[in-house]
Amino acid sequence: MDEATAVNASRLAEQALMAMQARGIPPTPENFAVWYLHQSGGNPALGRAIAAFDKSPEGFTAERSAELNRAYCRTIDHSRHIQQVSERFNGLVEEVTAKLGIATSQTRDYSERLSSLGSGISSVIDPSQLVTLVRELENQTELMRQRASKLEVELEQNNREINDLKDDLANARRAASTDPLTGLGNRKLFDDVFADEAETALASGTPLSLLVTDIDHFKLFNDTHGHQIGDAVLKLVAERLKRSVKGRDTVARYGGEEFVVVLPQTDEAAAVRLAEQLRAEIAKSRLVVRNRGQDLGKVTISIGVAELERGEDPESCFKRADDALYGAKQAGRNRVMSAGSMGAGSMVQSLPAETAPARVRETAAESAAV
Repeated sequence: MDEATAVNASRLAEQALMAMQARGIPPTPENFAVWYLHQSGGNPALGRAIAAFDKSPEGFTAERSAELNRAYCRTIDHSRHIQQVSERFNGLVEEVTAKLGIATSQTRDYSERLSSLGSGISSVIDPSQLVTLVRELENQTELMRQRASKLEVELEQNNREINDLKDDLANARRAASTDPLTGLGNRKLFDDVFADEAETALASGTPLSLLVTDIDHFKLFNDTHGHQIGDAVLKLVAERLKRSVKGRDTVARYGGEEFVVVLPQTDEAAAVRLAEQLRAEIAKSRLVVRNRGQDLGKVTISIGVAELERGEDPESCFKRADDALYGAKQAGRNRVMSAGSMGAGSMVQSLPAETAPARVRETAAESAAV
């Protein structure tokens, strides 16, 4: 770490601790991870979640702090696990390489000894000396056989360990890019996919659009009905989004109640049409707790849309889509707004027709709790 990076890290750490102290938040490692990430400014969704808690009468309870850590910092643990598995993998490779080096040296020594014995046999006349040389040849061959057998057993064990580590690494990488609650990709996956798709789009001249989606009034809904029902809402929206895209389209949970959809080979107009279909599809649903017969009302979303511009970086495109989402929220929610239309003050808006409610069992919500 260079001096500038170290100074910046110290500054962010100090700011994180001051922010936690001002809110009466215990400086645990889990809480510090949340506030350090917030101070770095790398996650707008986290910033909005913190702002919402700041405005609420309850402020930052232990449960809310844990919720922020679950939603925004879980990939840190996965990254550490991946690093640990990689280190174990590298250690095994070094061990196998060392064993093969020893085996090569032993084989070379055996070959040289055979050559020497062969020369002795060809020049010997005394039968007793010939017997002695043959016995030594047998001893050397048996020793080499034992060494080879031992090496085979050790390499088989190392091979099993390497295969286990490969599976462990693949599972860790998959977990590191998957949101455990919804089964969608997480922010890490989104960052990687959006960066790759942006590079492809700019190189090929094909369009690329982004949807940034937020569940309307989710904090109020979550606080009123509890986290188990809140989790059911998140899974409901995730399932609708995933079901409505296809091909190379990628849906991910960005954090909290915010989702993103990457749409390769899709211009802004087509992305707006798809966003409106998604909004209308989700707005048809009502959440009903069947065990209590309680109707919890509609679930609606707001969506911001932006198309990647020529020469634009992914972060700038995301910010324009996020700004459009904020505009849709400010305009009344349950709306789609595109970055291209914000200057003219226009937006796409339609209200959903009432349909039969989508019922979610309370027991299902409980089983999905994390």
